[in-house]
Amino acid sequence: MQEANDEKLNLAGFLLVSILGLAAGAGIGVGFGPDWDPKPSSTLTQSATRGGISNAASGEKQTSSVRWPTLRGLRSPDSVPQHPADPRTTTPPNSDSIPQQRHEQPAKPPGEAKKSRAPVRVAVIDTGIDSQHPELAEYIESDSAWDFVTDEPRANDPHGHGTHIAGLIVREAKVKNLKLIPLRYYEEGLSGGEALRHSVRAFHRAIALGVDVINYSGGGARPHKDELAALRAANAAGILVVAASGNEGSDADQAPFYPASYGLPNLISVTATNSARELLPTSNWGRASVQLATFGEDLISTLPGGRSGKMTGTSQATALATAAAVRLIADLRQRDLDTSPEMLRAALEVSGAREPRLMGRTATARFFDQEQVLRRREAAWQREPTGTSLSQWRRSVALRIQASHNQDVARSD
Repeated sequence: MQEANDEKLNLAGFLLVSILGLAAGAGIGVGFGPDWDPKPSSTLTQSATRGGISNAASGEKQTSSVRWPTLRGLRSPDSVPQHPADPRTTTPPNSDSIPQQRHEQPAKPPGEAKKSRAPVRVAVIDTGIDSQHPELAEYIESDSAWDFVTDEPRANDPHGHGTHIAGLIVREAKVKNLKLIPLRYYEEGLSGGEALRHSVRAFHRAIALGVDVINYSGGGARPHKDELAALRAANAAGILVVAASGNEGSDADQAPFYPASYGLPNLISVTATNSARELLPTSNWGRASVQLATFGEDLISTLPGGRSGKMTGTSQATALATAAAVRLIADLRQRDLDTSPEMLRAALEVSGAREPRLMGRTATARFFDQEQVLRRREAAWQREPTGTSLSQWRRSVALRIQASHNQDVARSD
């Protein structure tokens, strides 16, 4: 029955992509961001950011803005220019071709108790990370890094997006016992199909390495069985996946954005707001399919070459959610409490105040409060402010997931 439902889910995605392809052929596209600057001051300023990029050494501020067409069938970091999807079929990953760490850690079963001193390990599947950046060097697990674009064991970031995400995780998590594993799946000019294949391989490597959290800041409209299978394997291994809801400014309940929209119990979809807690015009939302909303506008973080700068998007909001998950895992380990993905997701979902401006936009209509996750310690954190226990909350989450899945199936009928 599950396989039949998965087949219908994939069919729904394929039909959606076909319709969008016809729209693209007619010259219909979606753009966001200010007008294109024909003379950007550096290659880094061509990322999907608004605001400036600062040179940490000179203090000089470089500004650039971009505008590009986007279609919902693409696989790239959600705050960088996107490229047409590869029409070729993505083949199942060959396990022999997935590079493994020399001293590989076994995948952990869900809910397994961790040693309180064990590092919290996060796989950042993105454009790479500048492992030499002074703010990041001590946190990079270089031996585990892999560049799937070049098939090399390294952690370079020629673009900047992944380094920006890494900096936000480090700065916001405030956990010394943290390790980031750079898994580069994307470079500019890469086709959607190639990026998807690299992503699937990166998911499998993260699982083999036994990480605690996967941060993924990209995606597209087309679901794929290999990607879904990899995320299910991550769930079975007890790995939390924090994914960007996307920057198309649309309702993800009606126009899903994958992998954030797969609706798995170990997956959290994150959308972005401004400082006034208003949803950004470019951010995807979804009453059934998006769990968290937090800051994502003009966030300052690290960039390659020892620099820092601002970026905007659901990618940045996702990094903040990952940072909160890291803090929560570290805290729970010290108390020998449950760190299963379901418990982490439930705890994150119920943290934060109700926000009228988010009504109908996320599953809880809450503005996520990173500090509240740890303020509600001991038994207190295990209860939703209204008194609902997390076990009850998990059941309600499961019902919402099923309802979302039924919606996908209905759309394919």
